[in-house]
Amino acid sequence: MDVKTRIKGRQDSEVRKGRKESHVRKGRKDSEVRKGRKGSGVRKGRKDSDVRKGRKNPDVRKGRKGSGVRKGRKDSDVRKGRKGSDVRKGRKDSDVRIGRKGSDVRKGRKDSNVRKGRKDSGVRKRRKDSDVRKERKDSGVRKGRKDSGVRKGRKKRA
Repeated sequence: MDVKTRIKGRQDSEVRKGRKESHVRKGRKDSEVRKGRKGSGVRKGRKDSDVRKGRKNPDVRKGRKGSGVRKGRKDSDVRKGRKGSDVRKGRKDSDVRIGRKGSDVRKGRKDSNVRKGRKDSGVRKRRKDSDVRKERKDSGVRKGRKDSGVRKGRKKRA
């Protein structure tokens, strides 16, 4: 062990394992430094880019866990009430409680609408599938008109 190595607290065995300078005390190797890993995050597979994007160390007190990094969850998602796979779908826990599921969340549809026979854009127009089957469309649904009435020259107020 030469003089320079002794001053920095490194041993030859550590040099052989790829550890350099102050990284030795933290158990990090140069290869890990090159991959952007720092501090205690090295052992957990986290990089600095994860930290910059809002993914943080495990914080038991705040209910956040380190595994959130791998699942694409950020702390901001947790604060907004998003959990698990819901983050990718843009769903919050409140949406689930209100009865919204899957792609319905983006369209503002609830399960109760689906159960009543309303689908797709028909929810906004108060249309049910039975109305579509009876040839009622668009605003005519509220007034009980069918398409046949429109074809015969009857107007909206007819």
